[in-house]
Amino acid sequence: MTNFKTKPVWELEDYHFFIDDYQRGYKWTSVQVLDLLNDLAAYDRARENFYSLQPLAVKTMDVKTMDDKIGDKQFETGTVKCFEVIDGQQRLTTIFLILKALSKDKDLYQISYQTRESSADFLNTIREKVGELPFSFSFAGKKYEQAISELNKALLSQWNIQFDGGTFDNIDNYHFFAAYLAIKSWLAEKDDNFKNVFIDKLLNDTHFIWYLDESKADAKKVFRNLNSGKIGLTNAELIKALFINNLQNPNKEIQELQQNSFANEWDEIEQTLHNDDFWFFINNSTDAGKYQTRIDFLFDIVIEKPSGEKDKLYTYRWYANDESRLDWKRVKNHFLKLREWYNNRKWYHLVGYIIDRKFATTKQLIDLSHVNSDGKGISKSDFEEKLYEIIRERFNRVKDDRASHDLEQITFENDYDEVKNVLLLFNIEQYQRNVPGFRFPFKAFKNTPWTIEHIHAQNADDIETIGELSSWISDVKEIKQEIVTQKVKLEKQVNLNHPQQDEIEMLSDKLKNFNENIGKRIEELAIDIEQAEASESFSDEKRTQLKAAMEDVKEFLDVHKLGNLALLDGPTNSGLGKKPFAQKRDYILEKDEQPWVRANGDKASPSKVFIPPATVQVFLKYYTREVTQYDLWGYKDRTNYLSEIKNTLKPYFEKAEVKHV
Repeated sequence: MTNFKTKPVWELEDYHFFIDDYQRGYKWTSVQVLDLLNDLAAYDRARENFYSLQPLAVKTMDVKTMDDKIGDKQFETGTVKCFEVIDGQQRLTTIFLILKALSKDKDLYQISYQTRESSADFLNTIREKVGELPFSFSFAGKKYEQAISELNKALLSQWNIQFDGGTFDNIDNYHFFAAYLAIKSWLAEKDDNFKNVFIDKLLNDTHFIWYLDESKADAKKVFRNLNSGKIGLTNAELIKALFINNLQNPNKEIQELQQNSFANEWDEIEQTLHNDDFWFFINNSTDAGKYQTRIDFLFDIVIEKPSGEKDKLYTYRWYANDESRLDWKRVKNHFLKLREWYNNRKWYHLVGYIIDRKFATTKQLIDLSHVNSDGKGISKSDFEEKLYEIIRERFNRVKDDRASHDLEQITFENDYDEVKNVLLLFNIEQYQRNVPGFRFPFKAFKNTPWTIEHIHAQNADDIETIGELSSWISDVKEIKQEIVTQKVKLEKQVNLNHPQQDEIEMLSDKLKNFNENIGKRIEELAIDIEQAEASESFSDEKRTQLKAAMEDVKEFLDVHKLGNLALLDGPTNSGLGKKPFAQKRDYILEKDEQPWVRANGDKASPSKVFIPPATVQVFLKYYTREVTQYDLWGYKDRTNYLSEIKNTLKPYFEKAEVKHV
């Protein structure tokens, strides 16, 4: 069993600490010592209940074991509170030296070493050995870096004069000596009132995080585990200890029941957060080192930890500074809210999408779910509508004198993030509609780099041979003929609506542009290639002509617009290279058909990736009505695909009208 608590320095009175020889010696520099002194001086008890030092990890020792290890030379009879220090000796020793410098009374606690008898003697008598030395140093009028540099030179010089080559000349003692004189020099510039306040802060307001290991493992093993990360003095463990210690009851049976109930609830929360499907639904971080434990994320939300805060123990200090903040019900309610969203399929996708796209934080959504704008409790239907409204507000923000997510206008070149927002939501909605019980795999999505794929090839550099050039020319001509056919079809209809009239006008403009510009370039490209071998490369002159033609064709085919774009992972996108549409389809289907788990239970091959469902359907021409050819992404394919996106995402652009029955 491991116990955590905070322990003020004064509670260490009459403790005897033993440091085994497997530990390194005292190594703190004057910079570290002065930083601690300045931090303590700056501590304001009006703002924080106490100043928290880093953990002091110990194991209880009986007096006989202590006596056997260090003998009578270092051991004062009468001391019965004996502990072996596992971690934290640097701060423990520094506090000891500060107390030595501040008071001539009996030492608050003792420190002993197994084999460094000279070090223990020097440390325990340092006031007598060093106190009368003719050493003085002033920090006044000096920049910090300059003062430190001059102080270190003065300390080394004084050591060489006094102890070089003597009985106490070892590296431990030099560090004791340097730290002690740095403390004395710092205190020399303070008045008596400051010193009285400072020692009160040190004894009463300065707390170690006391880590008492009660396992049967020997201290060396615990030390190795601590320093290898197998035992972590984490923010969450310390918070857990605060909550457990706060559950006090005169009836020990009731207290034990309460503490066990709390521990079970804590474990349930941790287990849920360690489910990657749940974790990546509420969290965007794929950095395993961001949180020491995942429950830290929940506490960060509860206490509204500042986003830029670097202190890993910030949340623990927040709770430790005020016991009234130890409200477990509040923590549990936050978790239950997240779990409720996860279990509701509709909310799972709305919340997951909003968090992934960073339209709102998890904390903001929790606050939104509690109260309405009038301060009253919010209904479930109102909460769902607010989720829609968050997306609508983002989609309808003004950009370049239009809605930022205008499905007709957004392009790969100018609206990359907006295109990705639209395509992700389209994928989520499509599968929700078509596959019962489907839950979008945010875990797979967030652990994959994502790109926007041009369904129809976009670059002249992708075309290298006469055969590829010939195929491209044929594709352009076929798409042009599709446009002609669609225009004729519309013109034959009667009572055209406004969208149909607009489409005829748009098609007429496209055909005019083709006939006046693109057609001529295409004909120039076609000269002399019919007799050439398909595998033959073409001339630089042809490539120049191709690049010019492609620039015109991009607008004609709306290459960069939404109807020609799909969401695809980076590795698969790279693998597609310069392949034409039909070969892209075969490549994507091959990737998609690989199982996540093989029939024998083995995991999928490393090449298995998550292909978004709507992307697969695009290459299957699932959205194209009356498919006439499968080897080209034509005009009809693009318009039908864009129409499906519009219809699917309509609730995210327009608020549904309430129908009264």
